[in-house]
Amino acid sequence: MKKLIFLVSLIVVLISYTNLSAQSDRIMESSVPPDSVILKIYGGEKKHFYKYNSNGQIIEDKIITSFGDEIFSIVRMVFEYDENGNKILELTEGIIDSSVWVNSRIMEYEYDDNNNLTSEIIRNWENNAWVDYSRTLYEYNEDNNVTLKLFQFGGEENNVWEDYYRETYEYNSDGKQVLSVLDYWEETYWDFFEKFIWEYDNNGFIASFAEIRYRGNVYKDTYVNDSDGKVLEHIEYDGNDTAWVKDKKYVNEYNDKEMLETTIDSTWQENQWVLTGRKNYSYNTKGEETILLTESWQDSSWTNVTLDSSIYNSSGRIEEFISSRWKDNVWTRDYGFYYEYDNEGNSTYLQARLWRDGILITEGISGEFIIKVSDELQFTYRGAYLYAYYSNSVTTVNEIDQLPAKFSLGQNYPNPFNPTTTIKYSIPVVAPSPVEGQHVQLKIYDILGNEVTTLVNANQSPGAYEVDFNAAAFSSGVYFYTIRAGKFTQTKKMILLR
Repeated sequence: MKKLIFLVSLIVVLISYTNLSAQSDRIMESSVPPDSVILKIYGGEKKHFYKYNSNGQIIEDKIITSFGDEIFSIVRMVFEYDENGNKILELTEGIIDSSVWVNSRIMEYEYDDNNNLTSEIIRNWENNAWVDYSRTLYEYNEDNNVTLKLFQFGGEENNVWEDYYRETYEYNSDGKQVLSVLDYWEETYWDFFEKFIWEYDNNGFIASFAEIRYRGNVYKDTYVNDSDGKVLEHIEYDGNDTAWVKDKKYVNEYNDKEMLETTIDSTWQENQWVLTGRKNYSYNTKGEETILLTESWQDSSWTNVTLDSSIYNSSGRIEEFISSRWKDNVWTRDYGFYYEYDNEGNSTYLQARLWRDGILITEGISGEFIIKVSDELQFTYRGAYLYAYYSNSVTTVNEIDQLPAKFSLGQNYPNPFNPTTTIKYSIPVVAPSPVEGQHVQLKIYDILGNEVTTLVNANQSPGAYEVDFNAAAFSSGVYFYTIRAGKFTQTKKMILLR
């Protein structure tokens, strides 16, 4: 049972449905949620298979983790909701050495009449029974702002909940949070640990934010905003017992379209601000950020440090992000992300990239990816790259109707690739028999038109196919792949990048 709990804990760390938290260059936007996701992790692969209710909420997430040909774990997460759409249950199960689902963890939620979460209970499956692990209780004011969060552990004796910590919150007359206090329970009393304090300007924008712990000040940020809430100046302070010590200052400048154009960085040295760095932002005609140049102030001049560049498609979705660093007077690629989308604009592929001495590395790396369907529904993963698959229809059709209506050759992915890539193609129904096949050839050519290998040379029935191309034996460069099936011929380009 300990093994199962460990596996489930691992899954919970790697997959979550949370509010937006990662940088925008790691977000894959989609109009509909994925049916399945294949995630490349270090040394293995993780597959997610999803089911949804009629409201588009997740009701099942089956997760299969494998390393090589060996399945490491099979986990299933089942979700239930009330009539208001609030999640009331999250059950995690696993399969260990059998084909029977075994309970692992259950999370139960309760709400008040205003749909505010009031209770969250976690129980673990031990010795064929559910055992209390933790409980979190919430209280709210008349404006439905949370005022208390109380966390308790399941009592080992007499099934009594034991207090562990509490967070209390206060708000101003505008409903904005002004105080958060964290206390820990010490047998007979609450012991103060830390608090956060917010202050606002006359327009309701944050003017300062500070963290203070039982040992003294930790840090403080102050802001000067314009009437629209754009930050003009941001100063960071370090805590020093009961005093605040200036540390860093950021001054922002905006262009005539009110988009951030420059940030000037300074540090506090010997009772004065000393210039240290600068960030320069560039945008395309649609207002999408394309360049972020970071410089440092050295020997009375600006010196390049990093360069972040982004490329977007015609729909405004990012296709490639590359971060480079200035080394030996040239830009050297450091890391990045590459994206692909289907015809409906749904994200189908995202790859994390790392360059070492100018060589692209795709193995042994990990990035955080988010598939964003809406602010309420987002999927977070961590790995080297992922494929996402979507349904083309929400209606039920028979098998013949599901067969392709025309020939098609998809763009390989990933592209560029190193050293393997996948090519998809479709063979349609041919009258008068819906099961009549076609003789299909799929060949690879180099940039000079020389045939280098044949991937497919066989009769195939109507349907959707995919084939992997391993280019480990070939050099970097541009290659072409051509499909021939009956009278249908199509060629596409791909890039092998080592």
